Amino acid sequence: MNSSSTRTSSFRGTVQAAFLMLLCAAGAGCSGGSAAEHEDHDETGTEQAEPKDDAHHVAEDRRDCDDDVELGTDALARYGIEVAPVREVALTPTISAPGHLAFPQGAVARIGSAVAGRIAELRVRSGDSVAKGDVLLVVESPELGEAQSDYLQKRTVASTAGPTLEIARSSYERAKELFERVQGIALSDVQRLETGLRQAERDLEVARAIEAAARNRLLLLGMSESSIHELERSGKVDPRFPITAPIAGRVVEVAPTLGELVDPGKDRLLVIGDLSILWAIAEVSESRLAEVAVGAPAKVEVPALKHGGCEGRVAAISPVLEASTRTAEVRVEVPNPDETMLPGMFIQVEIESALGAGVLALAVPDGAVLTVEGRPAVFVPVEAGGSVFCKHEIEIGTPVGVHVPVLAGLQPGEFVVVAGAFRLKAEHGKASAQHEH
Repeated sequence: MNSSSTRTSSFRGTVQAAFLMLLCAAGAGCSGGSAAEHEDHDETGTEQAEPKDDAHHVAEDRRDCDDDVELGTDALARYGIEVAPVREVALTPTISAPGHLAFPQGAVARIGSAVAGRIAELRVRSGDSVAKGDVLLVVESPELGEAQSDYLQKRTVASTAGPTLEIARSSYERAKELFERVQGIALSDVQRLETGLRQAERDLEVARAIEAAARNRLLLLGMSESSIHELERSGKVDPRFPITAPIAGRVVEVAPTLGELVDPGKDRLLVIGDLSILWAIAEVSESRLAEVAVGAPAKVEVPALKHGGCEGRVAAISPVLEASTRTAEVRVEVPNPDETMLPGMFIQVEIESALGAGVLALAVPDGAVLTVEGRPAVFVPVEAGGSVFCKHEIEIGTPVGVHVPVLAGLQPGEFVVVAGAFRLKAEHGKASAQHEH
C-alpha cells in the first residue's frame, strides 16, 4: 500500500472515530440522566433482568407503566399511529444547508408573438395545465394577412412562369428543326425565339426565388408547414395567428389582456413551466464543500408544506463560490409528481457526507423522539397491537439525517411509535393536567 492510500485510510478512520465520539458526547449533553445514576440504581436495586429476544416481551416489562396514554381502536387509524422496532442503523454524517427550489434549465418557456397585431382570443389563465401544442392565445395580425396575400400572388406568378417557359421552349425547338431541315424559316427568327427561351428560363428562376422568399417570410412570422400547405390548398387569407405551447406544463404567468396590441418586441406574453422535476439549490458553505460529491444521496425538506420531504441525488456542484456568502450552489434534482412543491420555496437540504462512512448505532426515526417535560422520550406500546402506550424517557445522541441515535433506554427490537407520536404527546399532556387537578 502506498503512502497516499495509508493517509486516506488513516484520515477516514479518524473521521469515523471523531463521529462516534461526537454522538456519545452529544448524547450525554442532551440526555436528562447520567450513566452514573443508572449504575447506582443497578447496585442498590434488585437484580438486573436478562434481555429478552422477543420485542413483544420487552414491551411487556412496561405493563406496570403509570405514565401511559390510552386511545380507542378507531383513534389509532385516525391519528395514523404506527410502530416499528428499534434497529441498528448505519448513521452517515450529513451536510445541512438552506436553499430554494427552482425550475431546471429547459423547463421554462417564455412565449411572445412573432407578429404585430391585436389579441383576439386568450384561452388560458395563470395556473392552467397545458400540453405541448395547445393554443394559448390568438393574435389578429394585418401584417400576417398581407404576407399571406403576397405569398399567394408570388406563387401564382411562379406557377404561370412554368407553362410560359414550356411554350417558349417548344417554339424554339420547332423553329430550329425547320431551319436545319429545309431552311423554311429565317435564321433571325430562330435567334429571336432562342432569346425568348432564355428570358423565360430567367423569369422562372426569378419567380421561384421570389415565391421562396415570400414563403420564408411566413415561416419567420411563425406559420407552420401545415398551415402554409392549408393556405396553398384553400387560397384563403387568414390573419388570425394562433400561438401554441412549446412545452407541456403549467401557465406560470399571463401578461396581456384581451384586445391588447402586441408586437415581436414583447417576448414575455406568457410563461409556462414544467413542474414535474425541480432543482433544489442548496447553499453549501466553503468549509463543507469537500464533503459533497456528485451522486451523493440527499433529502430535501420544504417547511412550508410540512410533509416528509423528498429524496434525490446531487446532480452538480457549482465551480464558482459566492463571494459575499462564501457558499457554492449544490444542485439536487427532485421529483415533483403532485406538483405541490413550487419554484422559489425555501428548503433545507441534508446531503450525505462523502468523507465519513456509515457507523452502526441503535437509532430511531427522528419523528419518534419528543421532548416531554423537558426530557427526550418515546412512546412504547404496552402490548403488541394494543392501544395503550407508555411514555419512556431515553438518552439520545446528535441526530444524523432522519435518525436519532439512542444511547440508553431502549433495546434492539423493542417497538416504539414512529408516526403519530405528537398526538400521543398531546393526549399525555391532557391526562397530566387532569391528574394535577
